[in-house]
Amino acid sequence: MQPARGKHLLLIGVALAYVVFLLWYHCPYAGGSDSSGYMNSAKLLLEGKLSTPVRVPEGLPPEVLPRAYFMPLGFRLDAAQQNLLPTYPVGLPLHFAAAGLVIGLEPAATFVGVASALAFALLLFLTCREFGVRPGWSTGVALLGALSPLTLQYALQSMSDLVAACWALAIILCALRSERHAGWAAGAGAALALAVLVRPTNLLLVLPAAVALSPRVRTWLAFGFGGVPGALFLAGYNHALYGAFMTSGYGDVSSLFAARHLLPTLWHYAAWLPVIATPLVYAAVALPWLKIERRKKFTLLAWAGSLFLCYAFYEPTQETWWYLRFILPALPALGIAAALTLQQISFPAWILASRLLPADANPEQVARGRIVRLPVLALLFLAATGWMLAWDRSLRVTSVELDERTYPQVGRWIAEQLPAQAIVAVYQVSGAVLYYTDRPFINPVNLTPDDSARFGTWLDQQHRPFYAVLFPFEEADILQRLPGRWEVVTRIRQATVWRRLGPGDPSSRP
Repeated sequence: MQPARGKHLLLIGVALAYVVFLLWYHCPYAGGSDSSGYMNSAKLLLEGKLSTPVRVPEGLPPEVLPRAYFMPLGFRLDAAQQNLLPTYPVGLPLHFAAAGLVIGLEPAATFVGVASALAFALLLFLTCREFGVRPGWSTGVALLGALSPLTLQYALQSMSDLVAACWALAIILCALRSERHAGWAAGAGAALALAVLVRPTNLLLVLPAAVALSPRVRTWLAFGFGGVPGALFLAGYNHALYGAFMTSGYGDVSSLFAARHLLPTLWHYAAWLPVIATPLVYAAVALPWLKIERRKKFTLLAWAGSLFLCYAFYEPTQETWWYLRFILPALPALGIAAALTLQQISFPAWILASRLLPADANPEQVARGRIVRLPVLALLFLAATGWMLAWDRSLRVTSVELDERTYPQVGRWIAEQLPAQAIVAVYQVSGAVLYYTDRPFINPVNLTPDDSARFGTWLDQQHRPFYAVLFPFEEADILQRLPGRWEVVTRIRQATVWRRLGPGDPSSRP
């Protein structure tokens, strides 16, 4: 077998094993706030809708509880407080809906997750090569990128971060190739529009794209025209749902950005980047001094700097390792910069021989002995791969599906076991209840004592069964807000189902 063919077969085998892994552990569930928000939005698109009516329990007078208490995670009320509007960007739901037209929504979520992981690795390899990274190094960067705990964490869930990273790579790759043909510039513009549809802050990627684009007028016109359809669609979508072309479902999030978050987040970057990108990523700090084409150097600096700096002021970024997902679209820039630095080093090879060789041994003498050549570079990549796999295990990325399985199970229990006239209180699972059932529910997270008292009186007058499905972290607060005494009905993995005791029920555990 020829060496090149053997390498290709090895890569194909690795890719197939990677696909099997992703298919086995993927969780296409409407889970917490993010995944249920995206899945519910995609479900609406497949139904030809942009919003869904508020689910108010039958017979509940409007003066008893404000409509805000019937709003699940991932949604907001319209101006008339009659319909629920998705708050999350429409880009990922569009991906799900496009595939869902053919194979159904939940298989589509798995398809998009697996396809985005493969596309991420392929686009990372191609972008590395476009920056001048040698083939071996490009393959190594793509492999490590595919195995990163951050990549796997968001390849296995119905979330937008990895899809956003794929479109970021497509922007830079197409922009760098715009010197060859204006069509690549149009592709960069279209990729930017899609990236913004997936995540609005990806608009910052216009900065590295502007550096990477060919300076010709024709190229810039093509770039602009490529982005126009996506921009028009986004403006129309925002206006239809939120009443303004430039308004998103997030509303005003300016309070989450502040200068006081800068230093803690920079420390968080320093501590966790070596975990999710191996310690080799530190070689990227040499980028300003590398002797490479200036346009490519400034493209990498603008690419990494724009998103890293933006999210350094964002409060949630510093909270835990998986919130580095916000900078996932910029992480390839660091990997490419590190590869450009490290490939300039001449790594030696260790030779293990079956007998001692004289110090002045010539190649013919070495060849006659039993020897094993161990290139230090290959050992470096093996160590880096082992590092990624060890952290994948430590950070429990394969446990995502088991953890998220609670949500569809809760949905099935409510749909099948909840009494017909019952009302259920939910917060963490509210998006899942909206997705998996047609049952009314309340979100009691901000329930005031006055509202709670009115609602409790109405429940007693109407003899309506009242249940709550809560995770451990929310039980103390929410049960304190809800009226009456409670007993445990059953447990569904992490969640506990509670039933409110009526006036005639014997006392039970509070």
